Amino acid sequence: MNRSMDVDVYSVLDFFLTDKATTTCETYLQVFRLFLQFLDGRCPYLIEICDIWAFHSYLKKRKGIKARADNSDDFSRRTIIKYFSILRAIYKYFVSVKLVKNNHFDRPEFHFKERKVSEKRPTEAVQFSLVKKIVKAPKGTLKQDIRNRAMLTTFFAAGIRRNDLRCLRLHDVRWTDTGLLWLKLRATKGGGDKIQPMPEWSHDAIRKLYDQRILESATPQDFLFTGYTRDQRTQNGQMDPKTIWTLFRRFSGHSPHDARATGITRLLQMGFTYRQVQEFSGHGSVAMIERYDKTRIDTESHIGKKLNFD
Repeated sequence: MNRSMDVDVYSVLDFFLTDKATTTCETYLQVFRLFLQFLDGRCPYLIEICDIWAFHSYLKKRKGIKARADNSDDFSRRTIIKYFSILRAIYKYFVSVKLVKNNHFDRPEFHFKERKVSEKRPTEAVQFSLVKKIVKAPKGTLKQDIRNRAMLTTFFAAGIRRNDLRCLRLHDVRWTDTGLLWLKLRATKGGGDKIQPMPEWSHDAIRKLYDQRILESATPQDFLFTGYTRDQRTQNGQMDPKTIWTLFRRFSGHSPHDARATGITRLLQMGFTYRQVQEFSGHGSVAMIERYDKTRIDTESHIGKKLNFD
């Protein structure tokens, strides 16, 4: 920033932030410093509308702010909304103390809106024929490989949410007298605990991870899915949610939530009712199942071929 300006912008900000919490001050200063970095020495009191659009593009391309998934900009959108809201408040104060004439950040085109709940996390079903290949994608015998195979398998076989997987402990993995594997999901998003029977094809991968954790001296209260260092040391705590997302994306090209949509869609295709699938997914209403239903009617069975005006 050009410190030769008549009014030091940081002194002005000090007055503006006087009655705000410490963490709020730090956030405001962080965002404003980033804006000054973008301006590259130009005076922040003399910005134009084109500068703000350029800053918007700068944020979208900046490492650490760019969306995590190639086909989604939810993270960028939320971050940019937050940054623009902060700068809007700062420039509103600049206007009030007559440092600038106009608050360009307050223009309608810069009031970016959050996605509606129904628009967030668009899901798509994974091609059914690829699921078995995906769950076997992590090759090798390292601890991470065994964990990753079990992780992918659990997502597709149980249709659970990422946090449900993170919260699984060893005593939540159980077998019936007949050898059926089932999971105890605790404090799920739908409310309360839930029993999740697992298909036979998923047993081997989960059993191998369970046995591995026992050999690591894990207790029944320890987490089933945990982190490992490069030298194979166990970290024991919960897996980081971003790590889970990244690993799933690497092996499948999809998000963990797509595995949930895939399971729901497959069960519906197999002829199960919405009510029965609701038992599998744990959704609070049948209406939610309809949103996750990614079934498609093929050309031969489409009703359009039967339209006639005889």
